[in-house]
Amino acid sequence: MWCWRLAPAGAHLLAFFYPRLKRVISVELDERLAESLTAKLGNPPNLAVVQADARTVDLSQLIGNHTTYKVVANLPYYAANFIVRRFLECECPPTTMVLMVQREVAESMTAAPGGMTLLAVATQFYARTRLVCAVPPTAFRPSPKVSSAVVRLDLLDSPAVEVSSPDSFFHLTSFLPGQERSLLVKAFAKLNLCLEIMGRRSDGYHEVRTVMQAIDLEDEIEIATSDSLSVKCNDPALNDKENLAWRAAADLARKAGRLPTVSITIKKHIPVGMGLGGGSSDAAAVILALNEFWELDLPLASLVDVAAGLGSDVPFFLWAGAALASGRGDAVEPLPTKPGIGLTLVCPGIRLEAKTARLYSRLTRFHFSDGGLTRWLVQNLMSGLYSDELFHNAFESVAFEEFNGLQEVFDAVEAATGRRPHLTGAGPALFLMSSSQEEHARVIDALQPHGAKAYFVRTLGRNRTPSPVAFSESKNTHVFLSCGEN
Repeated sequence: MWCWRLAPAGAHLLAFFYPRLKRVISVELDERLAESLTAKLGNPPNLAVVQADARTVDLSQLIGNHTTYKVVANLPYYAANFIVRRFLECECPPTTMVLMVQREVAESMTAAPGGMTLLAVATQFYARTRLVCAVPPTAFRPSPKVSSAVVRLDLLDSPAVEVSSPDSFFHLTSFLPGQERSLLVKAFAKLNLCLEIMGRRSDGYHEVRTVMQAIDLEDEIEIATSDSLSVKCNDPALNDKENLAWRAAADLARKAGRLPTVSITIKKHIPVGMGLGGGSSDAAAVILALNEFWELDLPLASLVDVAAGLGSDVPFFLWAGAALASGRGDAVEPLPTKPGIGLTLVCPGIRLEAKTARLYSRLTRFHFSDGGLTRWLVQNLMSGLYSDELFHNAFESVAFEEFNGLQEVFDAVEAATGRRPHLTGAGPALFLMSSSQEEHARVIDALQPHGAKAYFVRTLGRNRTPSPVAFSESKNTHVFLSCGEN
């Protein structure tokens, strides 16, 4: 029996399984996690840890000559349908799949006739489905704003209905009435832990080196079936075709050769115009969600192409976690990250039109650097060391001249903490590591005269959600997978 797990639970879940099973194969996307698992568990002979992406890993190579196996997975919203279909339709499918997914996905998989969506038809064509239990947000740290559920799929010996071609059957089913669906996804903010400007390029852009880190401040996005493309937002200023989410849907549809028929509703929690990447994150979340929602199954390289066409930092949000970005900021290399580090984020009540262009226009060659500060930060991050003293932003030398009132906010934070905050992106948001909730409270008090707002946030990893699922003992083989944010 095999189990595939998506999103890490550290070594705890594997420690439960491997003494009880003949063989366990854990496929982990996060390189550092993959390296640490076997070390933490003492390198048991019946445990194999493979560093790979569940969306692209070669199933036939992993399955090998094991004809009987089971899958256990905690599936992220944007990959659930695609990965489940991979297993259901492969040459050697599992006997059972036990999955934790977003609750509405679980309810869709297990829907009864009369309320079945395309996902229900596709799943129940191959398997008997059963909703096992609900998983509340409090089961996770940090707690998401959506509920999850565990669903069990027991594979049928043959498809539930006899058809000449499964592909033709599913294609026809997708056009039947009553296929209205929706999907709730999250888009996370980012911080620039380090941002260096290395000079001006021949194409007119600036060469940058930056380390970006995702944090748990998030927008909520609902994707729903529609006969046209629309974007609605609780910020009326973002209800137009210039919204990056609109462009993301239109560009992805163009890439896939289909019409952009979808309704997108955005509930903004990430402050706009602060250097937190909210619009870019929304666009990346839409790209990932629509790749599943429209069942495009486009490879990651194609999604990166679409993201890069929208803005230099959009590709980062396809991975989130921590990453080193270079070039214009669109060449992204994921980095190991340490989730759960507390930070105080300060958002001044300051808005500046065309802020990025105005800040760049103030830079001279004396503001340029060689990337050494970024390299030093990366070396420390690789060792798990985070420190305010390692952070840097080249725009800090010119931002206070452009943002009226930013100096007063900066001084208030420094006085309350005894440490210098740092600018993120082109600002005006500031951040610093938070030593305690008490220190964060002092910052809030210090900011009251300045009309600025403070948030207590935590760093996010690419895989941060535990999988609180227990199973009966069995001396069989299990496989676990890891694949991105849940």
